Amino acid sequence: MQAEDVLFSIGEALAFIWGGVSITADKILKSAYVSLSASSNFLTGDAPASGGDVEMSDAGNSSDDSQCDLAREKIIRKLFDELLFSSRKEERCAGSVWLLSIVSYCGRQTRVQQMLPQIQVRGPSLVSPIERHGSTRENLIEKMAHT
Repeated sequence: MQAEDVLFSIGEALAFIWGGVSITADKILKSAYVSLSASSNFLTGDAPASGGDVEMSDAGNSSDDSQCDLAREKIIRKLFDELLFSSRKEERCAGSVWLLSIVSYCGRQTRVQQMLPQIQVRGPSLVSPIERHGSTRENLIEKMAHT
């Protein structure tokens, strides 16, 4: 597995932690699951907004909601307070890929929608660490294009 594959796998894991992704644990365990982008039409907008294996709403059990809210805030703090502005280009690159994963897979959720202006303002600074990441640059850009 290449370094960029690891970054995207972690990004998908963060999207699962964030909540509201289109694939359930049962579907992963009972199928030939490869990745969120390969296993669903979620990114193309073809996935249903609710139903069987899809859970898109922000509502649910209040205990689960508070745990998800806590996890989301920890993820946001880690990304915006540490990784995206780190002096280490590897950390900035990882933070950019992980933020892209959350926006891609969870972008319809209220909390992500609220973050979009902050993300858009920082857009160019989020892409530059990926552009300067070295030998994996082309692989990262190709993977992002296919995500």
